[in-house]
Amino acid sequence: MPTKDIFIRNVNIETLERIDRLAKQKNISRNDFLLDVIEKVDPLECYRSLYAEQSHQQAQNTKVLKELADKVDE
Repeated sequence: MPTKDIFIRNVNIETLERIDRLAKQKNISRNDFLLDVIEKVDPLECYRSLYAEQSHQQAQNTKVLKELADKVDE
């Protein structure tokens, strides 16, 4: 996927320090932390994540129902 740089000006120093602390707790850079935050609020990424989770759950449910049907058939 193509990427593009963004620049943010006039960030409150305390906010930036808090972001740095949170990034350090996760052992990642400030940039990676902010990129993760941006991607989490991206509606398309949220939809993809929810779709993947729902698809996995549906596959699990189908497997359980098939096993139950096989047992009933026996």
